[in-house]
Amino acid sequence: QHGEAMLQVRFAVFVEDATVPHLDQIRTSSRCSFVRAWRAFNRQHQGQHHACLSWCRCLLGWSLVTGGLATYVVVHLTFGMRDKKPACGSYGFHGAVLAKCVLVDIVQQTCMVLYLLGWYEVEGLRCQLCLFQPQHCEAEHPFCFANSAAFASTLASSVANQFLFRPALRRGAGDEEDCLRVTARIAAACISTLPFTTGVFSATNALLMAPALAQVVAFVPCCIGWLTLALLALCALGGICESICDCD
Repeated sequence: QHGEAMLQVRFAVFVEDATVPHLDQIRTSSRCSFVRAWRAFNRQHQGQHHACLSWCRCLLGWSLVTGGLATYVVVHLTFGMRDKKPACGSYGFHGAVLAKCVLVDIVQQTCMVLYLLGWYEVEGLRCQLCLFQPQHCEAEHPFCFANSAAFASTLASSVANQFLFRPALRRGAGDEEDCLRVTARIAAACISTLPFTTGVFSATNALLMAPALAQVVAFVPCCIGWLTLALLALCALGGICESICDCD
């Protein structure tokens, strides 16, 4: 007979006085939900919003390192290699800008979207702290000056990639080539802002004054961005399949 394992079960019980005055602020607020905040608080580390802020902290530390590295590489390729022929060819600068878009701009947008959803939503950590600490029940707009400035600078940095790529204009280029170039730039801009437009569809009136209108505005660039990514994935898959067939 095998020894029986002794299981130690520990319960954590949270009790809140329903007559506390500051709880009325949650019940009457359009930016917090008492029921959903209490349910999310009981989940603790298993809650979705806690996971969002955990990812936000991880991505923020990652973006600081990659941002400094991408800045150094772009400056080095722009000024340090001006009189020298770069070893990586003429596509070194474009590769650095592409890496900056993927590893810095998109990561920073994702970080900010996770922060807004995890802190300011109706069951976010701000509303959970309001259950016990009245100072967190004060009105705090998600798009205050600091948040708006950070978001605007991040979006401007993402869209600025379009000005760094300047394709060579050929003489005699037809309207079809010009249309293709404009379409490619629009698709690239939609991919660059894809975390932001996707986050709009997850936001409620706790974040946006008119969420339905914002979702309508963000619908087109969000769809273009996801469709472009799907098309690129299919093209890459087709190229892999073709190379496998050629090897056989």
